[in-house]
Amino acid sequence: MPTGTKTRDPWSRTIAMMRASWDGAALTVSVKANQQGPGAFGDSLLISVVDRPTASTATLYWRDATRCCYPDQAWRTAVARRTGHCAMSGLPISRGDAVYVPRRSADVSNANAMILASVLERLTVGVMASP
Repeated sequence: MPTGTKTRDPWSRTIAMMRASWDGAALTVSVKANQQGPGAFGDSLLISVVDRPTASTATLYWRDATRCCYPDQAWRTAVARRTGHCAMSGLPISRGDAVYVPRRSADVSNANAMILASVLERLTVGVMASP
């Protein structure tokens, strides 16, 4: 190898190639809009779609540096029972809108959060649900 060229082990090169072949950037959303009311999160919120196990579920990485971190939180489709704001886009949510909500297997800090189904689905176009 030429002098001055950085070398990496084969595993690191493999991981780098895998990252380059999968553009996960569209699946990660940094939320910058300050929201108010139940389920509101601030500027430190980061949401990434980890997986789409089925057409009506999603596994999210949810991190709010001031409140909580859930690296593999299960979300499911639902009908909004109250008004609010989409955690990913900041768009308003009305009662009756199709949304994703966290599964409530235990008390979680983001239990009142909602994501508009149209927003999450638009971000995951082309991401196949696991068989």
